[in-house]
Amino acid sequence: MFEFSYVNAANSMKKDKFMLPDPLILVNKSVSIPSIGKGGRTIDRQKSHSLICELYIPHNESYGKKRGRLIVSVGQEKIEFEVDLDVWNFTLPNKLSFVPEMNAYGTVNPFKGYEYYRLAHEHRTCLNRLPYGWSGSPAFAPDMKDGHFDWKTWDDKVGPLLDGSAFVQLPRENEPVDIFYLPFNENWPVNIFKDYTPSYWADESFTEYYSVKLGQAFKDFAEHFKKKLWFDTIFQFYLNNKVTYRKKNKFSSAPWIFDEPVNTQDFWALRWYGFLWHQSLNLLPTGNLKMWYRADLSYSQFSRNNLWGITDIEYLGGNNKQKTRMLNDRKTLIGQTYFAEYGSANKIEDSNLKSVLWCLSAWFRGANGVLPWQTIGTKKSWEIAEQTALFYPNVDGPIPSVRLKAFMVGQQLIEYLTMVCELYDIPREMIKKWFDSLVEKNNGNPDIMMIWDMKNRLGKMISHKTPEYRRSWVNWENPEWNIEKLPDLGYVKPAPLIESAKPSCKDFIH
Repeated sequence: MFEFSYVNAANSMKKDKFMLPDPLILVNKSVSIPSIGKGGRTIDRQKSHSLICELYIPHNESYGKKRGRLIVSVGQEKIEFEVDLDVWNFTLPNKLSFVPEMNAYGTVNPFKGYEYYRLAHEHRTCLNRLPYGWSGSPAFAPDMKDGHFDWKTWDDKVGPLLDGSAFVQLPRENEPVDIFYLPFNENWPVNIFKDYTPSYWADESFTEYYSVKLGQAFKDFAEHFKKKLWFDTIFQFYLNNKVTYRKKNKFSSAPWIFDEPVNTQDFWALRWYGFLWHQSLNLLPTGNLKMWYRADLSYSQFSRNNLWGITDIEYLGGNNKQKTRMLNDRKTLIGQTYFAEYGSANKIEDSNLKSVLWCLSAWFRGANGVLPWQTIGTKKSWEIAEQTALFYPNVDGPIPSVRLKAFMVGQQLIEYLTMVCELYDIPREMIKKWFDSLVEKNNGNPDIMMIWDMKNRLGKMISHKTPEYRRSWVNWENPEWNIEKLPDLGYVKPAPLIESAKPSCKDFIH
């Protein structure tokens, strides 16, 4: 049982400040009105206060109607509420079919603890902290000794996230994290400043030493992960830095715009790194190990087909019909690929239903997840509302926001949808039409009662089929790497670990 704490918010003109609920404090023995927020703060003239009650239904609970009571007492007075709970005749999977990915920069470090990871895991989301900054130096990575990786500390500290042991005594106990950033970037583990010559084109910029050493590092990680049997987590090689950061930090290591690329040379650089990644790993017998190359694209339409067959998963900003159509074209011509949508959680002053509907709309378009670009709050988040504070820092461990729970609601709803599609052989397009009809009947407003009714109908459909428990209802198979299927961009395909040739001007004119 949680009670709300309150933070200062303001209207769009930054005037008329008012208090709004967002952080959720675990109820100890009692609550009071006016409420006492974190730090003993009270709300002026408060006459009402809200609680959130949660009940976890374990996998082995018998189905059927359960009855109970909620008793509220003040002194000698008390009031009782009858509570009816319908337990469906099915169980949600422990491995997520759709991943609300809680992106993070700083604060979180698996070398120092798992509190944030556990809180995200409990809410059916996945915390994923980018391990490096503008200079490319990782905050957590295996040590290097005599030119080789020393895995001891990494295995001790990061390993529990990858084998699931970090999540004991949680609802999805022993389920590993779904997604994990690798520390690789343009300046680690090979120093870019020593082996880079300025050029627009990545294949003209690097020495052969840089390519070989970086490719060998890719293989070393894959071979170690295979030995550890870490087959359930999707490991991501992701380049986040931008050359434009050098306006603020002269030690920024990126020669191009990797995150949200704009220019042809930016996409070409991503292609070069992705080519090296796949060539390095392609000949390794890695089995079901998931080593994926990722790119975050706001302007995917600018890349045309430069990254087709190169990226395993793309995160799209501002997704629309054109971007989705291009992805569908790619799937038809190249084969399996994945995508997610990135953006922001709803503002505290907005309806929390927005985050639920974001999950739904992304899934309808074919996405495999959503990613709020920043999710970790600061000390100031307790005083002034921050859209990016889904986790509130606290000396006793992080505190969830009600908006984090909105993503949990969205994730669970999509699990229902995924199961209905599988059990009844219904495509997503038909579910989308059904959802649109519900919205139309609800006067064009998908409110929380409509979502509750929708979930109730889906639950009855699934329960009627009495499906056996599955750990996952989605097969997260690796996208195929096939050099023969890559689009012909007018240059000779390179041999393994050798830089590709830069396209000539006539190729671009053509």
